[in-house]
Amino acid sequence: MSLKQGPAERFLPFWERAGALGVPGYLHPRDPLPGNQGIYEGHPELFGAVSTFTAETATHALRLMTSGLFDRFPRLTVILGHLGETLPFNIVGRALRHRRVRSSAP
Repeated sequence: MSLKQGPAERFLPFWERAGALGVPGYLHPRDPLPGNQGIYEGHPELFGAVSTFTAETATHALRLMTSGLFDRFPRLTVILGHLGETLPFNIVGRALRHRRVRSSAP
């Protein structure tokens, strides 16, 4: 599997080095970047730990998981705080199942 093209390519040297050294990377939650805040417009109560931390971090983690990054750097470990930002509980199974269904569609 090849790594998908995208803005994260500029971080490849970081991920490669972390994998080679056997040190984990940590994805820390944050509010969405200004260009992505539109979906929360009018709902400031969703910013921070209530919603955006989980949504933004989980989305980024899923992008890493489906990008081929871990195939390219098999020793790489990434840590998600806060019990994995909901991924272990409700997203990973559905995401992987969806990917299998989509990739097997005609």
